[in-house]
Amino acid sequence: LTAEQQIALIADCEIIVSVIGASSPITMLDQKTCRILEIGLPGFSGIFASRAWASILGQPYVRIDGVPIEKGINSNFTIDTKEVKKCLEMLSGS
Repeated sequence: LTAEQQIALIADCEIIVSVIGASSPITMLDQKTCRILEIGLPGFSGIFASRAWASILGQPYVRIDGVPIEKGINSNFTIDTKEVKKCLEMLSGS
C-alpha cells in the first residue's frame, strides 16, 4: 500500500492489533480513541513505538507476550487466543 492508502486505512480504526516491530509507529496516525493491542516476545521489554505513542496520545494500550517457538530475537511465537479475546474485550470496554 502507498503511504496515503495506509494512512486512510488506519485513520478510523477502533482497535489496532500489531506485532512489535517497525510497523507499529503507524498507530500514532490514528485517533485518540483508538485502542492498541500489541503482541510480542517476552524478551522485548521497554517502551516501544506503539506503547510510547499510546501513552503520548492517551490511547488505551495492552500488550500480550507470546511463547517463543525457538530461540532468538526474531523467533516465531504463539499466543493464547483466550488471552487475545480477553484483551480485546477489555479494550472494547475502554
